Amino acid sequence: MSEIYETLLTCMQQKLIFITQFSNLTKQMEVRSRQEDIDLGDLLQRRQNLLERIGKCDELISKTLQDSGSPQLRGIVSGLSLPEGSGDKDRRLFELACEYYRLLEESVAGNQKVQELIQKSYNEAKEALKTLSADRKHTKMFR
Repeated sequence: MSEIYETLLTCMQQKLIFITQFSNLTKQMEVRSRQEDIDLGDLLQRRQNLLERIGKCDELISKTLQDSGSPQLRGIVSGLSLPEGSGDKDRRLFELACEYYRLLEESVAGNQKVQELIQKSYNEAKEALKTLSADRKHTKMFR
């Protein structure tokens, strides 16, 4: 059982590192999307790479939980429940899971804001183009 805990702790620590980096990239995207000329550079690809790494951790966690056969451990790792009288390793797993899901929620909210800002910028550019096009047609009529 010790090997199971070590695997789960390592994976959860890695997930927390990756979601922290993901959250930081999302914040950078939000800042950049507030600029007049939006340039997200390689931020989207870097975030995608982190999501893939998180996915690999999730696969290993899922396999490890299946091997453990412990529904209690599944609840701990999902951040849903920490049974009374849990040991230090259970508490540490639960804390990592809770922090992971907190950062995930923060990232989702930040991502929503980025999408809204980009949509707003797109709509403004579309309207400007429409106005410019109408001005050109008007100018051509009087030549």
